[in-house]
Amino acid sequence: MADTLPLSLRYKKVGFTTAKQSEFLDNYISLKGGENEKQAPDREVFQSMKSIYQEIVGDSCFEVAICNDVISKLSQGEGVAVALAPYLNKDIVLAFKATYEVGKTEFGIRQVILNINQQNKIKKEFFAKIRKGMIIFLFGIAFLVGISSYMLPQFVAMIDMSELDGFTRAFFDFGVFVKEKGSKILFAIVMLVVVYIYSLANIAGALREFIEKTPLCILYLPYRSFSANHFFNMLTLLKSSGISLRQALEIIDDEVTPYMQHHIDQMLHKTRFGVSNLEQIDTGLLTPRLRIRLKTAGARGSDNIDNAFSSIASKASEDFEKSIVVIGDQISNWLLILGLGFAVTSVLVIVNSLVSIGLAM
Repeated sequence: MADTLPLSLRYKKVGFTTAKQSEFLDNYISLKGGENEKQAPDREVFQSMKSIYQEIVGDSCFEVAICNDVISKLSQGEGVAVALAPYLNKDIVLAFKATYEVGKTEFGIRQVILNINQQNKIKKEFFAKIRKGMIIFLFGIAFLVGISSYMLPQFVAMIDMSELDGFTRAFFDFGVFVKEKGSKILFAIVMLVVVYIYSLANIAGALREFIEKTPLCILYLPYRSFSANHFFNMLTLLKSSGISLRQALEIIDDEVTPYMQHHIDQMLHKTRFGVSNLEQIDTGLLTPRLRIRLKTAGARGSDNIDNAFSSIASKASEDFEKSIVVIGDQISNWLLILGLGFAVTSVLVIVNSLVSIGLAM
C-alpha cells in the first residue's frame, strides 16, 4: 500500500502510528455520525476534517494531506476504504471494508485497534524482558573479544607461548580467530536471524509441519499462537457485521502471510466442498486445547459460532502471551548466563596470564 502514496507523503507515513490512525478515525466517526444517527456524506466529512486540522495544526500536517488525497479519490468514484487504504494498518482497512456497508464502522475500527494495541503491548513486554539479558550478553561478548583479541596478545608477547596453560592458549587462539573472522561470524549470525524472522511468516505446508514436530517448534509456537489470535479476532469482527463464514474467509484471504494463506486456502476448500460444524476451520493452526474448544462449539450448532470464535481468539491471545513470557524469560536467562560466563572467563584468563608473566620473571 505504501508504494501507492505520492513520494512526498511516504516518509511522513512512518510517523502515522496506530495511535494517530485511531485519533484520525475517531474524528472521522464523530463527523460521520453514529450507527443510529443520520450519516454525513464522506466527502463532506473529509472536507470538515481538513478545515479543522488546517485551523488547529496547519496546512503542512500529514492529516491535511490525507484529507486532500481522499477527497480527490472520492471525486474520482473510489470508495472511502480504498482511498484510505494506503495510510492505514491493513487490519484497520480490512475492518473498515467489512463494517462500512452495514453501518458498524465505529465498532469495527475500535475493536481492531484494541486488538492491535494488545498485540503490540505483548511484543513490547517481550523485548523489555530480554533487554537486561541482552545488555549483559553484549557486555560479556565485548569484554571477551577485547581481552582475547587486544589485551591478551600484549601479555603473551612478554613470555614464551610454551609457558601458557592450555586454557589460556585456547583463549588466545579464540581471540586470533575472532579478529580474523569476526565480520564473517557477525554476518552469519545476522543472516540466521533474518532467515528465522522471514521463515515465521513465509514457511508453510509440509515443511512447517515438519519443523513444528522438532525441538525448533519452541521458536515457532509464539508466532502460531499470534497468528491464531489475529485470525480469530478478524473472523469474529467480520462475522459480527453479518456476513457468512465463507465471505469472511475470502475477505481475510486477500491480506495474509503465506503461512496463513496455506491455512485459509484449506478452510475455503473444505467450505466449498460442504464441510460444516466448524470442521472446515480445523487445519492445524490451533493448539490441541483450542481445537477441543472449536470441536465442542461445532458440535453444539451454529448459534454459538460467533461466541466460539471470540472465545478462541481470547484463549489464543492468552497462549501467545504465555509463550512469549516463557521464551522471553528463557532467552533473558541464557543471555545473562552466557554474558556473565564470558566476563568471568575473561577475568580468569587475565589472572592466569599475570601469574605466568610473574613466574617467567
